[in-house]
Amino acid sequence: MFKSILVPINLEYTQTIDPAMETAINLAQQGGAKLHFVTVFPGFGMPLVGSFFPKDAEREALKQCSERLRQLVSAAVPEGIEVSTDVEEGTPWESILDYAEKQAVDLIVMPSRHSARTLLGSVAARVADRANCSVLIVRE
Repeated sequence: MFKSILVPINLEYTQTIDPAMETAINLAQQGGAKLHFVTVFPGFGMPLVGSFFPKDAEREALKQCSERLRQLVSAAVPEGIEVSTDVEEGTPWESILDYAEKQAVDLIVMPSRHSARTLLGSVAARVADRANCSVLIVRE
């Protein structure tokens, strides 16, 4: 059914990942889909902000994010499923949508933290509203 599934991961809220990862893994196993896991690093933005950090700070932060994502994914995804992990920089919802377009993803499986007041988090809501592919929101 789906050939390419994207699972955005917020490394700050890994407790919300498990249900979305499980769902994506099950779908990939059923249909032989490739899984793309991506986390979005906000970057240091304006040069003024970046000037307060050592020169290699952003590169080191990206390296650590990439390694954390790889460890998380390798611990969760069984062998036999094609997987990619990537770290993007920018605004989370925009980066997720850009990545989905570049990789020709046909399903985005998103975890969502929610409260009694909101049905979806702002990132999940924006991705669901603007995506050119199907989006499955998995609540914790």
